[in-house]
Amino acid sequence: MSLNISLLTAISGLNVTRAAIDVASQNVANANTEGYSRKIVNLEARNILGTGAGVRVSSITRNVDEFLLRDLRAQTGSLGTSEIQKQFFDRMQDLFGSLGSNSSLTNQITELDTAFQSLATTPEGVSQRLDVVNAAVTMAQRFNAMSSDIQKLRLEAEVEISNAVQDVNLQLSTIADLNLRISKLVGAGQTATELEDQRDIALNKLSEYMDISYYYRGNKEAVVSIGSGDSLVDRLALPLSFTPSSSVSAANNGFGPITLNGVDITDRLRSGKIRGLVDLRDTSLSQLQAELDTLGAKLRFELDQVHNRGVGLPPQNILSGSRTVAGTDPFSGTGTVRIAILDANGDFADDGVGGAAVFDFDLTTLPSPANVTDVVNAINAAFNPAVATASIDTNGRVTIQATNPTNGVAINESTSAVAVGDATMGFSHFFGLNDLFTTGANYDSYSTVQQSASTTPLGLSGNLVFSGYDTVGGAPYTGTVAYVAGDTLDSLAAKINADGTLAGSGVNVTAQVVKEGGAFRLQITDTNGDNFFVSDGGGGSLVSSMGIAPDRTGESSVLAVRSNVSNDPATLSRGTLSLAVGPVFGDAGVAIGDNTAAQALANHFSQKLTFGSAGGLPPLGNTLSEYATSILSLNATEADNVSANLQFRSNLVGELSFQAISVSGVNIDEEMARMVLIQNSYNASAQMISTISEMLDVLVNLVP
Repeated sequence: MSLNISLLTAISGLNVTRAAIDVASQNVANANTEGYSRKIVNLEARNILGTGAGVRVSSITRNVDEFLLRDLRAQTGSLGTSEIQKQFFDRMQDLFGSLGSNSSLTNQITELDTAFQSLATTPEGVSQRLDVVNAAVTMAQRFNAMSSDIQKLRLEAEVEISNAVQDVNLQLSTIADLNLRISKLVGAGQTATELEDQRDIALNKLSEYMDISYYYRGNKEAVVSIGSGDSLVDRLALPLSFTPSSSVSAANNGFGPITLNGVDITDRLRSGKIRGLVDLRDTSLSQLQAELDTLGAKLRFELDQVHNRGVGLPPQNILSGSRTVAGTDPFSGTGTVRIAILDANGDFADDGVGGAAVFDFDLTTLPSPANVTDVVNAINAAFNPAVATASIDTNGRVTIQATNPTNGVAINESTSAVAVGDATMGFSHFFGLNDLFTTGANYDSYSTVQQSASTTPLGLSGNLVFSGYDTVGGAPYTGTVAYVAGDTLDSLAAKINADGTLAGSGVNVTAQVVKEGGAFRLQITDTNGDNFFVSDGGGGSLVSSMGIAPDRTGESSVLAVRSNVSNDPATLSRGTLSLAVGPVFGDAGVAIGDNTAAQALANHFSQKLTFGSAGGLPPLGNTLSEYATSILSLNATEADNVSANLQFRSNLVGELSFQAISVSGVNIDEEMARMVLIQNSYNASAQMISTISEMLDVLVNLVP
């Protein structure tokens, strides 16, 4: 009996070495297979009734360090974020140019400054006027191109998010399928190491897109969730849902969410390529757009303000506003504006009765409340229709036209002032009668400067006063919304939306808090597209303290030189209409060679202007070119930071990968050495069987 047990024991050794050879062969064959982990044959002693009976394979396992793999996958997600950010920031650097490049925005503004300086020196120079127009057109086109490039990158990020979500769902489905197959094999007492390797590959790919956590059940099923705890695979795969936007614009910050079981999980993703793409789309690129819009809006406002104070020579026959208005729009102004009709030489024209055709318009003499029609009527009452007329044309533009086609209209804004949010505009500037740049913006939408949070108390109390025209009720309206120190952007928006006057069907003024990069703005809009105005009341100062002004979102994408200026550089403002008291027919209204307006425009480029916080930039006191430099410098700094972070993450992941491979990877030399041991073990077991066989033969032959 003991010889039989010895024989079985030796045979078990052969069986074990055969299994070991199979595993070693598999290891060697897959030494260069991605994701393959070295397999180990685990042995245990057999016994029968407490007596040793050889050896058997207890299990075949993978040689992996699970703790190291968890750390590696966590860092892989962070690396994925850095990689996608580096890719986009490099492209942003290429698109926008370096600080010293000729195509940079700073250089474009500087070239316009230089052109105006030359025009101020030679105001009647034809080439100088053409240089200004060309520089202005080139600069505006640069704004347009940069804004377009930003939105293209945002759309590309949106598409890549969609592709990433699809790949995530594929990996989740793969993991769920492998879980089922692994659990069946484990339940049948079989090894499933190759399937576990495949599942590890899927987990590795998944960790590139998002931060994940996971654990294994007793049957070796993997339960996977987002790092924040939302389950992704638990027996069944729970796919993500995402509907990408088909188009993107500067005003479009309401992208669709990434959902799981109908719940928005976008902000629960803390790392990975998807997080990086979302941050680029909603923060980095959105901030850059906000900075560009802030610069474009400030440049347009400041230069238009100065340009509206001047006049070209010969003066334009017709001044037409760039703002769309209705005759019923409210108008409230103070001070005086001078409107005059000049001949081609810049002299005051005949008013029809031998005097000078000039109207010193005291805005306080208008009816209370006044509207745009009252303004037009006052101008028409001041001029003989054979000299000049004012009207609101079919496009909703206020126009003032000299009746004689050889004469022109000139305006000196003098002391006129019209409040629009926190800004004060002159009469001509308010209507855009002599703008240099246009964006097509009206007075139908306002917004605050950026606020750090939408739920932080404003710390102010008072009233917001809204004025406009109710198109259904057929009458002017005034809406008053009271706010207290504890109100936030969110609660203030809710109060505006709940106000009965503003919610009327003929008014439809609504408010919302919009996220812009990492900050928030209160946006107030007339959804009918009608003009309205916002001012402080009740001792409040919200309009001025929060910088409520006509909304500038997307202005850089539509900034353009006004068509009449680009078509005829002679319309550029170079001189200033005389404010001489009691002018008579034939007096000089604008002297030939007058460069006061051109010089004022040139000087404006060196003035320090106040820029509110926008994008990633804090409030600044910069010149126009300095602010452009700040945008490019910030972008370059962020690109450098992303590059440095990527290098750090790459090194860390590389080190962790090396450590993981050193544990789980196949070393050919080690496998060859192990093969020698297996071979020796096999030979020894075979020799044992041969010896026991001979002993059994002898024993059998002893029996007669």
